[in-house]
Amino acid sequence: MVIHKMDTQNIFPSECLQLVSTHLSHSDLSQCMYVCRSWYNTFQRSLYKSVRIYSDEQLQTFMDALILSRSLDTGYYWGCHIKHLYLVHYSSIHQSHFSKYTGLINPSVIYLSQEIFDQITVLCPQLETFIFDISQWGHITLTEFHKPWQNMKSPPPIAVINMDHCFFSVFGTNITTLHITHDPHELQLVISKIGIISSLKHLILNMHFNETNITTTTLAISEYLEAINHALPYLHSLEFRRTSTPLNERPPADENGDALSLFSRKSHLRSLSLHGHIDSIRWFQFISSNYPYLRTLEINKLSASRFGAKWAWQSALIELVKSMPSLRSLSLGGRNIPQLFSNSLARELKSPFCSIDNLYIDFETYQAIESCQFLLVISDHGFRQLTHLRLRVFEDTPGWSGVTKSLFKCKQLISLELYLSKDHNAQFPSTPFLIDCFISNMPQLTSLSLIGANVQVMSTHPNVYYEPNKPCSLKELMLSQCRLQDLQSILYHISRNCSSFRNLVVEQCITCNTENKSHPLLFPTFTIDMPYTRLNRLMINSTMTLMTPNSLPFDYIAIKILHSPHVKTEYEIAWCKFHQKNRNVYHYRYLPKNEDIHNELEKIYNCYMSPYVYSDLMPGNYIPSIGTILVKCQSVTELYIDDYKIHLHPIYIKQI
Repeated sequence: MVIHKMDTQNIFPSECLQLVSTHLSHSDLSQCMYVCRSWYNTFQRSLYKSVRIYSDEQLQTFMDALILSRSLDTGYYWGCHIKHLYLVHYSSIHQSHFSKYTGLINPSVIYLSQEIFDQITVLCPQLETFIFDISQWGHITLTEFHKPWQNMKSPPPIAVINMDHCFFSVFGTNITTLHITHDPHELQLVISKIGIISSLKHLILNMHFNETNITTTTLAISEYLEAINHALPYLHSLEFRRTSTPLNERPPADENGDALSLFSRKSHLRSLSLHGHIDSIRWFQFISSNYPYLRTLEINKLSASRFGAKWAWQSALIELVKSMPSLRSLSLGGRNIPQLFSNSLARELKSPFCSIDNLYIDFETYQAIESCQFLLVISDHGFRQLTHLRLRVFEDTPGWSGVTKSLFKCKQLISLELYLSKDHNAQFPSTPFLIDCFISNMPQLTSLSLIGANVQVMSTHPNVYYEPNKPCSLKELMLSQCRLQDLQSILYHISRNCSSFRNLVVEQCITCNTENKSHPLLFPTFTIDMPYTRLNRLMINSTMTLMTPNSLPFDYIAIKILHSPHVKTEYEIAWCKFHQKNRNVYHYRYLPKNEDIHNELEKIYNCYMSPYVYSDLMPGNYIPSIGTILVKCQSVTELYIDDYKIHLHPIYIKQI
C-alpha cells in the first residue's frame, strides 16, 4: 500500500493560516511551525511578530538567538519578522483598566545597554513599536551612524530635550504614537517638536512638576492645548498628565481669567484624557466648548484641596454630559470622584437621550459615606452604562454596605476590582463573599479582582454546586490578601461553570483548609484544582501556603501539572529553589534544568512519598525540605511563582 503525503499547502492557504494564527497562543504557534515547511514559514511570522522581554536574562537570551539566526546565513533570519518589541517586567503582566501595575513586588527596570540597542537597530530592521523605560535614555546615545527604522510607528517614551535631529533620523517622522515627558517651562519646545510629525495620531504628554517649579510656573493651559490643536489637526487622542504630590498643587486656573478660554477653531479630537489638571468647575465648560466631537473622555485626579461646593461640581458634570451628544465613553477616577455622583446624574444617565454607552469609575481612596451613597444610587437607579468599576467598601458589620446586592443591577459590568477594608482589629470582613453566587448573578462579568475579601462558596460539598442560570463569561480572576475558605472548592466551581476562564492570580492569601502532613520534611500538597480549564496564565505567591510548620520557607518547591485523563500530554516536575528573604517576604526562583540536581531531588521526592521513608533515608544526613504545588487543569501556557516564569517541558505519554 502506498501512502501519499498530504499537501497541506493546498488544503490550507497561507491567508487562512494567517487568520487562524491570530487566535493562537505562543505555545500553539510554536507547535504549528513544525507541521510542515509551509506552516513553518507562515506561523513563524506570527510567532515573532510581537516579542515581550520580562527580565535581563531573557533579553540576553533573545539577543544571542538573534545573532545566531543572523550568522546562519540562510537568506533571511527571524529578526526580520519582529515588528513589536517590549521590554517590561514580570510584575506588569497582570494589568487592569485602571492601574498600570498590579503585581506582587515592586517592578524593576530592564537594563538596555548601548551595545544591545545598537544591535537591535541592525538585527530588527522592520520594527514598528519599540518600548522600554524612559530612564534608559540616561546611558543610550543616538548617533547618525545608527541604521534608521523606516516603519517605526511607536518609539519609546522620551524627554523632549532628547528629541534632537538624531532622534528623527533614527525613528523617522512617520510616527503615529508618541510619549513625551517635559517640564512646565518646556511647553513651546514641545509644540515645535511635535509640529514636525504630521502623521501623529496618539499623543501622551507627561508634565513633570517638582518642588521648585510647582509654585513659580504660570501655565497658560488654554494656549498650550490650542497650539497642539493647530500643530496636529489630525490628532485622534491626547493624554495630558501632570505629576506632582497632592500637597504641592499649583495655583488654580480660576486665578487667571485667561487660563481657560475658547479656541479660535474647535478641535476634532476623538479621545481626551486629563490627569491631575482639573482643579475648577470651569474645566467642564472648557471641554464641552472646545472638544465637541469627543467620543471618549477620561478625567482623573481632581484637585484635593480646592474641590469647593459639591452641588456645583455635580451640576457642572451633568451639564457636560448633556452638552456632548457624541460622547460614548466616560471615565472618572480620583479621590474626589465619589462626590460627583448624585441622583440627578443617575437620572441623566438613565435618560434615553443620553449618548454614553460605557462608564468607567475608579474610587481611588476609601470614603465611607461617598461609597455608600454611590451604592444607594445604583440600588435606586442603576447605571446601565457602567462597564468598569474599582470600588472600596467597608464591611465591619455583616452586609452593611450591601455591595454585592447593589452591583447585581449593573447588567453591563464586565470588569470589577473590589477592595474590602478590614475592621479596626485588622481582621477580614465578617461578611463572606460568596463568589459562586456572585458570578452566577453577574454572568456578563469577564474580569474580577478581590482584595481583602473573605471568599467562600455556598456549598463545599464536592458534588453540590450552585449552578448558574446563564453561562458565566468570567475569563480572569485575581485574589489578593484574601482569606480563602476551601480554595479547592472555589477553583473547582469556577472551572466547572466558567468555560472561558483563562487567567488566575493568587497572591498573599490565607487558605483555611490545610491537609494533614504526611512527613515532617514534606508539607501537604497545595492544589490548584481546575480540571475543566485551559489556563493561559497562572501566577502564585509561594508565601501563601508553602511554609513549614515552623513558618520557615522550604528549601525546594516541586511543581507538577496533571492534565485531564483524556489529554495525552503531561509535564515533568519543575523545581524552584529558595532564593532570598526581603522584608519578611520569601521568594523562590526557577531552578534551571540540571540532570544531576533534578535526579537527586526527584529521588528524595519519591522517597518521601514511599511508605518506607525512614528506612530509605540515611540517618544524620542533611535532607532538604520540599513543598509541593499540584496543578490540575487541561493545559497551562505560562506559570509564574513569585513573578518568576517556570519553564514547562511537555513529554508525551500513553493514555492510561
